[in-house]
Amino acid sequence: MNHYLKPSLGYYHIKNLTPRIIENFSQSLLDKNLANHTMEIIISVMKKSLRMAVFPYELLNTNPAEYTSYPKRKLTVAELARKKHDDLKIISLQDYSKLMSLIEPDDPFYMPINISFYTGLRRGEVSGLEWSNIDLDNKTIKVIQQLIQYKKNDVRVSTPKTENSYRTIPIGDTLIKMLQFQKLLQKKRKMLFGAKYIDNDFVCTKLKGAVVTPVSIQYMTAKYRKLSGIDFNFHSLRHTHATMLVESGANWKDIQKRLGHSRLSIIMDTYAHVSMEKQVAVANKLEEYLNNAGEISTFFRHWENTF
Repeated sequence: MNHYLKPSLGYYHIKNLTPRIIENFSQSLLDKNLANHTMEIIISVMKKSLRMAVFPYELLNTNPAEYTSYPKRKLTVAELARKKHDDLKIISLQDYSKLMSLIEPDDPFYMPINISFYTGLRRGEVSGLEWSNIDLDNKTIKVIQQLIQYKKNDVRVSTPKTENSYRTIPIGDTLIKMLQFQKLLQKKRKMLFGAKYIDNDFVCTKLKGAVVTPVSIQYMTAKYRKLSGIDFNFHSLRHTHATMLVESGANWKDIQKRLGHSRLSIIMDTYAHVSMEKQVAVANKLEEYLNNAGEISTFFRHWENTF
């Protein structure tokens, strides 16, 4: 809002904004060498603002940004390949084990990294997770909120990213044990620090009870990326979780519900390469079976005799 919208559009009276002015602004973002996703966010904020100017604020009769197109810079082949690699920094189980060897169970990063690894929760969903959302007996986690950090000291509880992000996720015994340990750890710290302890219901907290914010997670991710030498970001844990689900043979629709995606196509497009690898593996197994059964050699003998 402050960096892009106000400098370019802020001097207009709202009723003087026209579709042409807004479309020109949208296309001018291409000159700023921004990522496509960044430009998409800027235009989305503008569209929603003007939509709210129509309703509920009734400042406009129609939304002049309704048909504004999203600017999209064409990527080179090299950029496309790099983007795909950066978007899906999937870590191996060996990488995960290495990270766990560096992170102590009482480290503020221990629970966030494991919750995301075992559930696929987003960074904000992990930060916003409260004990009231967890049923240790029935082994489920309810995702009903997230934390959004606007500034250093401006952290707010918000609704999940989309309607589909509201979900209940079954969890296994390993994560249950980690959560039980975390709960016990928080009780001990509360007794140790007394009035100095920040008492709240958040699952992921620091030494004196302060919530582990999304920015804290980002900082700790960078710290352990450097210490471990593993090229990953926090979203890698979500991608890794999804990849493990695909490799285990889970149903695409079930994966979509577990991750809270709005469209099945997003899941299928994002992890199509994993599915293809499985199909290649199946084809190789069939080839191996036929070779062992002598069918391939029989075919080639027949083919040679034909010619």
